[in-house]
Amino acid sequence: MSDKYIQNVITLKRIKNVATDIKNDFHEGNDSHSRAEYKGACESLDMLIRHFEEVTANQQDELTIDINQYTQEDNEYGDVRIWFNTTKFVDDAVEYLENDNVGSEIIRE
Repeated sequence: MSDKYIQNVITLKRIKNVATDIKNDFHEGNDSHSRAEYKGACESLDMLIRHFEEVTANQQDELTIDINQYTQEDNEYGDVRIWFNTTKFVDDAVEYLENDNVGSEIIRE
């Protein structure tokens, strides 16, 4: 796989851990200006985390494909066979991509 396709994945858990570390290392200070700066930094980090939690929840709702809707089991004669409707699966996957990437060309290979 070429380097242009490799992505660094930062999990929500890692973002939360980093935010906690920053909050713990950032000292509140003694004067009102320092306390306001500390409070603002903490609120900003909390807003960042809430945003990613909302985006993650929305993506899970929007981008989920239930593989079971494309399969059918056949236990006839003691053999277990699973029929998989590849055409419908690929068609639905392309539709998901098109809806999520309006204006992009989706190329099947």
